[in-house]
Amino acid sequence: MTNKWRFLALMLGVLALLGAQAALAQDTVTVPDLTGMALPQAAAALNRSGLLLGAENNEGWTLASGLPQNVIAAQSVPAGQSAARGTAVDVTILRAPNAVLI
Repeated sequence: MTNKWRFLALMLGVLALLGAQAALAQDTVTVPDLTGMALPQAAAALNRSGLLLGAENNEGWTLASGLPQNVIAAQSVPAGQSAARGTAVDVTILRAPNAVLI
C-alpha cells in the first residue's frame, strides 16, 4: 500500500470516528431545572429537551417549603446534568395537605 492510500484510509477512519462521536453527542441532552414550575410547564420543558415526564410524587406543602403550592420541589435527574434523549424524569410536587386530586 502506498503512502497516498494509507493517508486516505487514515483520513476515512478519522472522519468515521468524528461522525460517530457527533451522533452520540446528539443523543444526550441537558436536563432543565424544573424547580418551581407547575406540572404542565415542566412537562413542556422536558418535551422541548427531548425528555419524558416520569412519575409524579406528591409531598405535603408547608409554608416552610419556600415554594408555592402545586409546583415541583425536586426532580430525579439533577438540572444541568446530561441525560440520554428519551430519559424519564420523576418529579416531586408540593400539594396542599387537604387537597386530593382525582
